[in-house]
Amino acid sequence: MDQNGEKRVRAKQSDGEVDWLRDLPESLLCHVLLNLPTKDVVKTSVLSSKWRYLWRLVPGLDLDCRDFTENNTFVSFIDRFMSFHSDSWLRKFRLRFYCDLNGDDVTETAHMARWINALVKRKVQYIDLTWGAVEIPPILYMCDSLVSLKLCGVILPKLEFVTLPRVKVMVLDLVKFANDLSLEMLISGCLVLESLTLCRRHNDNVKVLRVRSQSLLSFNYNGSSHNGLHDDPVVSIDAPKLEDLKLSRHLSACFITNKLSSLVEADINIEFNFGLGKKFDPNDQSKREMIRNFLAGISSVKNLFIAPCTLEVIYEYSRCEPLPLFCNLSYLSVDFYNHRWELLPIFLESCPNLKSLVVGSTTSPKKRTSILCGPRHLLSSLEYMDEDGEKRVLAKQPCSPESSDKRSGDEVDWVRDLPESLLFHVLLNLRTKDVVKSSVLSSNWRNLWRYVPGLELDCRDFKELNALVSFIDSFLSFNHESCLKKFKLRLSCYLDGDDEEADNAHMARWINAIVKRNVQYLDLTWDAVEIPPILYKCKSLVSLKLCTVVLPNLKFVSLPLVKVLVLQWVMFANDLALEKLISGCLVLESLTLCKNPMDNVKVLRVSSQSLLSFNYYGPGDNDLHDKDLVVEIDAPKLEDFKLSHQLTASFIIKNSRSLVEADIYIEFNFCRGKKFDPNDLPKREIIRNFLAGISSVKNLIISPFTLEVIYEYLRCEPVPLFRNLSSLSVDFYDDRWEILPFFLESCPNLKSLVVESTHYPKGRTSILSRPRCLLSSLEYMDEERDKHVRTKRSGDEDGDKRVCTKRSGDEVDWVRDLPEALLCHVLLNLPTKDVVRNSVLSTKWRNLWRYVPGLELDGIDFTDYNTFVSFVDKFLSFNMESCLNNFRLSFYCVRDGDEETDNAHMARWINNFVNRKVQHLDLAWGGVEIPPILYKCESLVSLKLCCVILPNPEFVSLPSVKVMVLDLVKFANDLALEMLISGCLVLESLTLCRSHNDNVKVLRVSSQSLLSFTYYGPNTMGPKNDELVVEIDAPKLEYLKLSHRLTASFIIKNLSSLVEADIDIEFNFCFGKKFDPKNLPKREMIRNFLVGISGVKNMAIAACTLEIIYDYSRCEPLPLFRNLSSLSVEFYIHKWEILPLFLESCPNLKSLVVGSNTSRREGTSIISAPRCLLSSLEYVNIETPLRGEALEMKLVSYLLENSPILKKVTLSLDDYSRKKVECELLTIPRRSSSCQVVVL
Repeated sequence: MDQNGEKRVRAKQSDGEVDWLRDLPESLLCHVLLNLPTKDVVKTSVLSSKWRYLWRLVPGLDLDCRDFTENNTFVSFIDRFMSFHSDSWLRKFRLRFYCDLNGDDVTETAHMARWINALVKRKVQYIDLTWGAVEIPPILYMCDSLVSLKLCGVILPKLEFVTLPRVKVMVLDLVKFANDLSLEMLISGCLVLESLTLCRRHNDNVKVLRVRSQSLLSFNYNGSSHNGLHDDPVVSIDAPKLEDLKLSRHLSACFITNKLSSLVEADINIEFNFGLGKKFDPNDQSKREMIRNFLAGISSVKNLFIAPCTLEVIYEYSRCEPLPLFCNLSYLSVDFYNHRWELLPIFLESCPNLKSLVVGSTTSPKKRTSILCGPRHLLSSLEYMDEDGEKRVLAKQPCSPESSDKRSGDEVDWVRDLPESLLFHVLLNLRTKDVVKSSVLSSNWRNLWRYVPGLELDCRDFKELNALVSFIDSFLSFNHESCLKKFKLRLSCYLDGDDEEADNAHMARWINAIVKRNVQYLDLTWDAVEIPPILYKCKSLVSLKLCTVVLPNLKFVSLPLVKVLVLQWVMFANDLALEKLISGCLVLESLTLCKNPMDNVKVLRVSSQSLLSFNYYGPGDNDLHDKDLVVEIDAPKLEDFKLSHQLTASFIIKNSRSLVEADIYIEFNFCRGKKFDPNDLPKREIIRNFLAGISSVKNLIISPFTLEVIYEYLRCEPVPLFRNLSSLSVDFYDDRWEILPFFLESCPNLKSLVVESTHYPKGRTSILSRPRCLLSSLEYMDEERDKHVRTKRSGDEDGDKRVCTKRSGDEVDWVRDLPEALLCHVLLNLPTKDVVRNSVLSTKWRNLWRYVPGLELDGIDFTDYNTFVSFVDKFLSFNMESCLNNFRLSFYCVRDGDEETDNAHMARWINNFVNRKVQHLDLAWGGVEIPPILYKCESLVSLKLCCVILPNPEFVSLPSVKVMVLDLVKFANDLALEMLISGCLVLESLTLCRSHNDNVKVLRVSSQSLLSFTYYGPNTMGPKNDELVVEIDAPKLEYLKLSHRLTASFIIKNLSSLVEADIDIEFNFCFGKKFDPKNLPKREMIRNFLVGISGVKNMAIAACTLEIIYDYSRCEPLPLFRNLSSLSVEFYIHKWEILPLFLESCPNLKSLVVGSNTSRREGTSIISAPRCLLSSLEYVNIETPLRGEALEMKLVSYLLENSPILKKVTLSLDDYSRKKVECELLTIPRRSSSCQVVVL
């Protein structure tokens, strides 16, 4: 079938059969053959004269040495194939070689180097190599075109530099590396890596495996099956977007998981090296901490598979410490040794929302241990369960009591043979009233209730209150040496009339008893009874729920294991009592607070480093002090919170960068006749800071009260941007839909919107009733309005086959009635490939794609180059008089063509959309030249160019361009780039990623409007890198990032507005070059550079830059950084002594973050004594784990002894040196009496 859709008469053979292949174009045939092994492709050459040499044109090679009788023939064939069309692109290269070529490693390496060089030049996209012990040449690690890399059995040498900007899939199977750093650089050099599979060998030279990737989605790790020299390898994973994780390695001693908040599925088959006779040691604190952090790292997973060996280790660990909660886990598949079903309940306690459970068994023998064999809690959320083990006959209970003791046929009494420990845990989930009733079942059950490790009572179950007291005393006297798991008590009256002292005495006696019995779950409801202080030192308590009790003034609180705290209508002595209770729970994760109007708390401070969830409900009564109520939240790990109170006057949010979900139902006390006053500046500041504090949230629910206040506020000031917000649920008063557009302006990435209405009457205000912005990211919308008409849709996800909704009953087709203009703007945000697919929906949609004011195409989506060109031409021919919003084109496909043709196509298209007033242009096309007419486009707002060539412009006028990105662009000369930048009169953001042969020796950035500039120098060393100069003249510049070690000179002018700077430069002092104090021009350049950035407020400095600054400071004094309040510095390992020298120049520094770089450099003579008092420093964070070495502790001592107003120091300690460092910290004097040292 041809591309224009015309009918074609097909050639018929004599027997009536149709020859489909004869008329197919060569390019299509080549792509079909690309999916076959080369052996089969070559066989097709005998079909006809047309097919004789077709195999040479196929853009790929797939060979196995076993298909060749001689190795020399194998090598010769590859060389011959690579010589064909050596200028064309090669899509894939797959090679399997399992033997030595004449036993000569040098010869094999030479062959491989020759082929890899050819592949890189031919822009290969997919490489799959299996070759025992051959070395891969370094040029492969700078291949810009590679998308997939699979290596097996090869050797990777020591890497100096890796840049694989397009690699998404990488498989490393039994590969040998030079050292740890080689593998780490290879992974981090893949900037868009999504899938990584690593199957290790025992002698791969990697002791510490670090997987750091900001884009990685899937990681599959299979350790060596042999116990090599390193029986304690470490695996560290830092991948914030990781969704799928599989770990299989029994001998790896340590797994470190960081930032796995996006984890969806995990398959864990590891033993932490507790195999081959090694056993878990409860006294090994470092090993316990490693397991604790690993479990916490994967605790957000949704689907989990656990091997039996892993479950054994988790069980042993759980006997020492509680397991973290797997709150998101809905599917669990577990396996046991030899039907060790008893392990399961321990782990299931940590899975509160589990819905599906698959259980299997492994027959591998393993020595049994003494295990508590019963379920530990009710599986309240479990919906599905499947057993993969042996087939089991289900037990049938007899129908009559008389037959209950018979064991005939298939009738089995499972309960009678259950061990007592299992029965106790079953009964633990029942109320004590029901447990006691079971004592009449038989003589075995008569006293069983006394040994259940829990008590749950309600005073309403007793006729006399004295009987209740007596029963509790009697129960607590049984087995008083055993542990008590839970204690739950509900009392709604006084036990001894109105005698509070008697009630307090009962409570004190019972609390003392349960604390001694290491109670874990405590739930108390008792009006006005006072809780004794001993409860606040309970080391075993995990969950504490208190209702209507009285908490006295607390001197000391230490609840090290409490994770859940619920306080309902509790009376406190003062603000401090509640604050100390919360901060005393060191691992608190969930806090719910329902305030009593007379609870004596005027300012509620919630300060916790571990809190994940916070629910706040204010008092329901209009107390006299409502107008003064303040809630202050400082919880850096907080993910979910709900605020519900209309009368609380002020909410202060700090450190909420981890916030995922928020439910806001507050009015800041603007109720009961009170109205928002635009002249009340303190109140406006409160609202501004609150909105800024929650602006990083992803899912948000807003009540109508809150939305009204936000609307009134934004009439005075703009609302901060909610850049992370993807889901929003809002409510309105009486169909006040007009408010919505105002808030939506602050949600640029919103994808899902749920709208409801409330019929509570409220006075209307004058509101702008039309939308203010285009909802460019919105994908889903649902309207919930008192169970009225809802949209129904059915069909597949891609929308190819959709059943149209009917207008009968409650079914409404919302889309059908939308105007074409709105549909076009919705479709503008989709790739053109998906837009065209919509043409099959109905006759109305058939030609709608032609009217969408934008084009977004990728050459990879087209099998033929001519088809790609034809489609672009055809699209641009439609509606030539209309404006074009955006034009995005990427072309990386392999083709046989000349540059003149490509340039002609580009010139024709650029002319077209310049005439059509294009606003956003994004072009990526290797080696194509951009026509000069582009430099005069008055409508262009955003310009992004990649890998193109810009000729020498005579004149540049881009009056509307605000954003410009130039990635690996080649220019005619220095002046061409300078004119392009200066010709953008309102340019605000410039990103420049240079190529080593871009013909620019002196880069001048001169702009009166520029706010942000990001500069990345060329990745490779060009012939003139020694002379590279960057000159910046931008008086309004607020953000500056410089990253290049080879650029020789940076000249900074007029940066008086600079707010933030990220500096990673060396002024070309690398590759053996050193700072020369006698080089006066270089010293002057560094002096002027430092003076140029000295007005910055927030700065990050790389280790290499700090080294240069130190060398310079030994010759001349540094300029003062008077405005600098936040500094992040990095050092080469153990070079802490450099810091005091630079801090002398920061008189107003408040926050300091210290890290280290693992690269080693030659040592220099550094002054190690403190040079000045840090009179302004308030916060210090040392991110690198301290090992207790002399230079490290000298740095800590310097900071603590020379900072008079220091408030907080955060230290990370190495697991193996923790005790040593903690002891040393206690001996260091502190100049600041209020300094808090936090150890992680």
